[in-house]
Amino acid sequence: MTRGVHIGRIGEGSEAHGTPVASEALQQIVFRRVLSTEFTRALADPTITAWVAANDDVAVPALEFLRERGVNVPQQISVVGFDDSVNALANQLTSYNINLPAILSASLRHILRTAPRQTATRAKIVRIDGTAVERAATGPARRRK
Repeated sequence: MTRGVHIGRIGEGSEAHGTPVASEALQQIVFRRVLSTEFTRALADPTITAWVAANDDVAVPALEFLRERGVNVPQQISVVGFDDSVNALANQLTSYNINLPAILSASLRHILRTAPRQTATRAKIVRIDGTAVERAATGPARRRK
């Protein structure tokens, strides 16, 4: 399984030193190159039957990477994202929907509580269920060639 890749903003903090922050286009090029390296490593392992990405912004390039190399998704490998973004829908990517409306509602209820808290108390845990939204990018695990 490939690990999610996090790229900080290129040149972050460099404006204070007089160096301009890199353009969005350059950031995307670097992001894709790093992902390509990780994807190549993961594809070389024939025991991996599914890639689970940190989010849809990583999973969609994974789908593109696999398709460019003639890998049949999901017959040979499944791809799953996280966020259930519009991009996931457009690319038929299976993704986990975190139920953002319920999270926002619970957050607002917490913030707008009318009873002021004078003493420290343990925070109430609120469980909010999400949903796996199955689309064309996942299928039964099969033996890879």
